[in-house]
Amino acid sequence: ASIGTMLVIWMVATPAIGRGWCSWACFFGGWEDGFSRLGTKKPLKLLSRHRDIRAFQFAFLIFIALMSLMLMAAVFCEWFCPFKVVTEYWPILDVRSLIAGVLFIGLFVAAVGILPALSGKRTQCSGLCPFGSFQSLCGKASPYRIVIDTGRCTGCMACAKACPFCAIDENTITAKKGQAELTCALCGECVGKCPVKAIRWAFVFDKQPKPAIKPAIKLAIKPAIKSAILAKTGRELGQFARTILNPERVFVFTAFIFSVVISGQFSVDALNRIASLLLVSLRVGG
Repeated sequence: ASIGTMLVIWMVATPAIGRGWCSWACFFGGWEDGFSRLGTKKPLKLLSRHRDIRAFQFAFLIFIALMSLMLMAAVFCEWFCPFKVVTEYWPILDVRSLIAGVLFIGLFVAAVGILPALSGKRTQCSGLCPFGSFQSLCGKASPYRIVIDTGRCTGCMACAKACPFCAIDENTITAKKGQAELTCALCGECVGKCPVKAIRWAFVFDKQPKPAIKPAIKLAIKPAIKSAILAKTGRELGQFARTILNPERVFVFTAFIFSVVISGQFSVDALNRIASLLLVSLRVGG
């Protein structure tokens, strides 16, 4: 039942938000996001390594897939998942569990805590998580993309520095690719950081900047008053349609609703645990 439920969630999430799952719905990604926002100065600069980090993530996915098939076991969960520390940590009873425990703790401290805090990047999400790299491939089924207006872009690299998933690098900008790389998680950090507003959400079938909007209704020979009224009505209807169908609003609304549905039970459970802990503390203190 648990496997079936996760498959259903994945099948819904993939066409709905693609790899936006990693930045908007993943219940583990919040740990990294929190650590990555600690402090304002980031001494560890990874901009020149973005491409290498992306390559390592896909190489690690292939390694995990091959090892899992060879051993018929969930290799990542048994040996590499850093979130074992906060979810289902196994007791250390022998040498094997000791080694696994050291890996769990080491990866959590380094990839989830220290590196994000020093670099501002979600290093586990963008370099280690096999589900993230797999979702990058499946995310092609999503209708949303982050596109870059190459004509307006000044090459300041503010977007690349801000991207927590290493999905924009110097080559992305200098080669004028016009969109973020495959590992983009649609978090929107680059959109907010671009000083010239050259980056935006877009539907996959609409990658180019939109032309200036002209009145939808043009009348060659009509009375001036009627023409003005119809033109104004056409502009208002067009503006309403553009507001409703704006890919940014549609995506954010979809991602928010999806994350609320997914996290609903987790939130209730967390509040119950906190309440229980407080009650136990009060009883012990009393």
